Amino acid sequence: MITPRAGTSLSEAFASARRAGRRALIGYLPAGFPDGDTFVDVVRAAAGAGLDVLELGLPVADPYLDGPVIQAALSRQRAAGVTLPEALALACRVRRAAGIPVVAMGYGKQLPEPASALVQALAERGIDGVLLPDLDEREFEALAKAAAGAGVAAVAFASADLPEEALQRRVAACGGFVYVQSGARRTGTPIDPGEAGMLVRRVDAARAGRPIPLAVGFGIRGPGDVRAVAELPVDGVIVGTALVEAAASSTEALRRAVRRLAEAATGR
Repeated sequence: MITPRAGTSLSEAFASARRAGRRALIGYLPAGFPDGDTFVDVVRAAAGAGLDVLELGLPVADPYLDGPVIQAALSRQRAAGVTLPEALALACRVRRAAGIPVVAMGYGKQLPEPASALVQALAERGIDGVLLPDLDEREFEALAKAAAGAGVAAVAFASADLPEEALQRRVAACGGFVYVQSGARRTGTPIDPGEAGMLVRRVDAARAGRPIPLAVGFGIRGPGDVRAVAELPVDGVIVGTALVEAAASSTEALRRAVRRLAEAATGR
């Protein structure tokens, strides 16, 4: 049974931000972080402060794209006993409570089941999208096909080392938005605005005028980074490490961080 989605859809989140003349703010938090009892309230507070989309981190043993802050948060998640089914249950709860789109992020090659099974589980819980950055082009195309059939948006991951044909294939198969990895190689390390700009322009050319949103992530920590990215032809900015640090401190610290970042997403 498919659970109806409550609140704003993924496409509506980008459209609403576009109408308001700003970039959509996408924030990463591991499911159940800083703890399972407060997670839903934490995300609700972030949504109230201006978070447009939640990128929800699934339990993973080897988060090799992440820096030390997110790796530590995921270790804490696993130590608390958060399993994949529990993470998906939390995703469903937070989707209903906060009313913002949720994109589940994990690593396809570390899933206990095929990615198609994850897609079905997300659809059953009313989750909007899925991001598995470690898939190759063939695997991503298969994921995108399964996701489209289930009403889930497959988010494409674009890194600077992708050959042009591979980039074209990912953008063509994308059903949600393209996650553009900045010049930073791991989360939490400084963004390279020049390299980010070059890749954004490549992806922009690859979408060839199609209404597929682009969002930049990796290394975006403060309002200055958000404003720099907002000058590029992108539709969203993705922040992970800074939000994890804030959430580990307190819900109020997270609320303040999101508010500052959301204001910067307007270009101010």
